[in-house]
Amino acid sequence: MLVMILKSAATMNESQFLNHFKNAQPKMYRLAKRLLKSDDLAQDAVQEVMLKLWMKKDQLSGINNSEAYAMTMIKNYAYDILKSKRHNHLELVQERVSDSEENAEEKLEKKQSLALLEKALDQMSYKDKTIIQLREIERFEFDQIAEILEMTPVNVRVSLSRARKKLHEKMKIILAQ
Repeated sequence: MLVMILKSAATMNESQFLNHFKNAQPKMYRLAKRLLKSDDLAQDAVQEVMLKLWMKKDQLSGINNSEAYAMTMIKNYAYDILKSKRHNHLELVQERVSDSEENAEEKLEKKQSLALLEKALDQMSYKDKTIIQLREIERFEFDQIAEILEMTPVNVRVSLSRARKKLHEKMKIILAQ
């Protein structure tokens, strides 16, 4: 079915286009937010990439995996923003714990754990952050990650393993401080 949709991409209207990419947009946003650390910048990035995809809608018929293509575009767009503007000064935005049944102690512990994880991730390279985001949070398959990051699946596995080890070491160092 995906192939049929992509082959008819040249005749897509706006509604069909948005419907086609509706599942990719939340994933694109989460990846952009992880890399850019800003809600507003992530939303802007997704809008920009969606606009670029719309402008290329006639060329989408040659793309095998449109979601991976969109994720590659958002990754590259976020990297471009980071390179051009050096957004190292952006404040860290933490995710809120939504489970209202937890007691205050559990909420505090989760918040501290998330802060520790965010601090450790913040010290990692963009490549390591991206590969952890795509595999552990977005749950992409190795083949999809390989396509997004322009690597082989074997290199993805190796890089993910190394990124996990680095994350573990950084968390141990932070805890020891």
